[in-house]
Amino acid sequence: MKRRQQGILTGMPFMANVAPRTFVDDLGRKIYLAKVPKRIVSLAPSITEMLFAIGAGESVVGVTEFCNYPPEAMDKPKVGYDQPNLEAIQALQPDLLDAPKSFLRVDLLDRLEQL
Repeated sequence: MKRRQQGILTGMPFMANVAPRTFVDDLGRKIYLAKVPKRIVSLAPSITEMLFAIGAGESVVGVTEFCNYPPEAMDKPKVGYDQPNLEAIQALQPDLLDAPKSFLRVDLLDRLEQL
C-alpha cells in the first residue's frame, strides 16, 4: 500500500460517498482520498459497525476477530486485532485501513504503513 492514495485513519468515522476529501488523522497528518475507498480493512469492532451503518459494508474486506455485528461482519476475513496479521491485511489489498486511536503505537503504525 505504499504511496498509492491510501492511508490509515485512526479514531475518525469514515464518510462514505464524499470524495475527493482530505481528512486529518489523530497524528495530525493529512490523508487525501481521491475517491471513495472500495476495499477497507477495519481494525476495531466499533469502526466496523460504523462502516456498515453508513452503508459502506460492501467495501469492508477485512475485520478483527472481535467484529460480530452486524452479522454480515462475521463473514468477512479476520485480520487479528491489537497484533494484526500484516500478511493477511496485505493479501486483502485494502485502499484504506481504518484503525482506532489505540493503534497510535509507533511500531505498529510503521509496520502498517510499510504494506
